[in-house]
Amino acid sequence: MPEAAAAMRGKDAGLSHVQKGIYGSMWVAAMLAAAFVSNGIFEVIEIGLSEIPKASRLTCLPCLRHWIL
Repeated sequence: MPEAAAAMRGKDAGLSHVQKGIYGSMWVAAMLAAAFVSNGIFEVIEIGLSEIPKASRLTCLPCLRHWIL
């Protein structure tokens, strides 16, 4: 389900956003979908990150973990 949420959000965000704006939107949509079935916040974040390009600066997981803690 996170894959579908990210794909739909990517299409929608493409109308008004570029690059990181689209990726951020896809990331959040995937995390929202994953939150209903995951075991914790870090799993939700990792699922969200798996839906955006690896080359994106948004994929800096150690940075995200630092912000949350």
